Amino acid sequence: MSSAVAASSSVEETASVAVCDQVDARADDPQGVVVAFQQAYYSGDVAGLEALLADDSALRATNWEEVLRAVPQAQVCTTTTVMSDEAVAADVVVTDEVGRNVYLQEYHLEESKGGFKIMEISDRSKK
Repeated sequence: MSSAVAASSSVEETASVAVCDQVDARADDPQGVVVAFQQAYYSGDVAGLEALLADDSALRATNWEEVLRAVPQAQVCTTTTVMSDEAVAADVVVTDEVGRNVYLQEYHLEESKGGFKIMEISDRSKK
């Protein structure tokens, strides 16, 4: 995989409808695994989310069932940029009944059985 930086998706506002142009959710692509994680997170899919985590990730210690119960229903668009062979930047745009928030995240990945797993997620806004 090239370490070239490549923007893969974007959010575009058209009238009052947001169009989300994100990569497909898939475990065999670094950006796709990030999108898959966000889809599992906001749909409350504990098993799907945990399947995307590396075996030795500290995120496995999280009680995801409890965490996801508290996540409100929302529209989510995850735009991704490859930062390196094992890092993806994500801008996660979440729109719910309260409003719109953008979460800037960095995903650290590892290759695993022909795909990618998430080792760590950090907050890019604090860097």
